[in-house]
Amino acid sequence: MKKVINSPWIISLGSTAFGVILTMIIDIVKDKPILSTLENLLVLIKEKFILIMRLKLELWWLLVGILIIVLFKNTWYKMQQNKFLGPTYIDYTSDIFKNWEWKWKWKWKFNTYKKSWEVTDLKAKCPTCGSTLLKYNDIIYGYSFECPMCSFSSRGESAEHPTKIEMLIVDKANKMI
Repeated sequence: MKKVINSPWIISLGSTAFGVILTMIIDIVKDKPILSTLENLLVLIKEKFILIMRLKLELWWLLVGILIIVLFKNTWYKMQQNKFLGPTYIDYTSDIFKNWEWKWKWKWKFNTYKKSWEVTDLKAKCPTCGSTLLKYNDIIYGYSFECPMCSFSSRGESAEHPTKIEMLIVDKANKMI
């Protein structure tokens, strides 16, 4: 029941109905016609429509306006197309580094100083069963990884820091360009 009451549709329709009812109550109290706010809004829209229709429009204004819209639309389309196509290495999402398989995703990052694709969601895979490894930052062993499925542990071994792996990925991706 709470899910239905908290629905955006119910909230917006309820707010609108509440506004109309409140307007009717105010109109009754002030001895004005019912729904005067709605009537004033419709009159305002009608007046603005008539004002726009009486405007003397030059042909060149219309042509320049259409040209601006077309140029804006084409520019926007090209920007979106370049953003979604991405570089040639966008499909490069897994590799083997230091005898472990690593998987990641590429995400477009836009900053004021840098626009680039960055490695995100970098995960090591278990060399035994292929599950995603959990990473731990340990004072004694440094970075270590554990498998939740087969209990594989990299403690005592030289596990690579994810930042180093990310640097290797970016270096290899830059060579693909």
